[in-house]
Amino acid sequence: MPLETIRELMPLLFAVSVTLIVLTLLLLLIRSKNSVRMALIEKFTSAHDLSEFLETSAGQRFMGELPGQLTSPLRSVLKSVRTGVLLAMLGLGFLLVRAVAIHESELTGIALLLLALGAGFIVSGVVSYRLSKAWGLLEKPGPEPPGRSARS
Repeated sequence: MPLETIRELMPLLFAVSVTLIVLTLLLLLIRSKNSVRMALIEKFTSAHDLSEFLETSAGQRFMGELPGQLTSPLRSVLKSVRTGVLLAMLGLGFLLVRAVAIHESELTGIALLLLALGAGFIVSGVVSYRLSKAWGLLEKPGPEPPGRSARS
């Protein structure tokens, strides 16, 4: 590799390194919070004690902060489609920049990868929507149980 190419790649390598470090730290933070939550749940001696705790305002706040709660299937579909459209538009932007200003084949490769990734997200959203509809997950939810507040 020529020295100029390495110099051009340095900002990209730096950005990727920082992103990986931040994601690793976030993962460690989430794991530590989960272990504390599990330790708290294990402190309850019976289901009745846990049920009483969950009826309090502190218990409801605890349940509201739990990760991995079920989200609306429609929200997941919309997030997939939105991400796919954005990536596809970014790919088209790369193709446009290549056609107008730069004559390098690397941009074509990146653009095609982003277009494929965007199309994948869109297809994923369509498949998720159809499966959610077939399984009855898109039906309106029933009334909230007493003591639970609606969160958006």
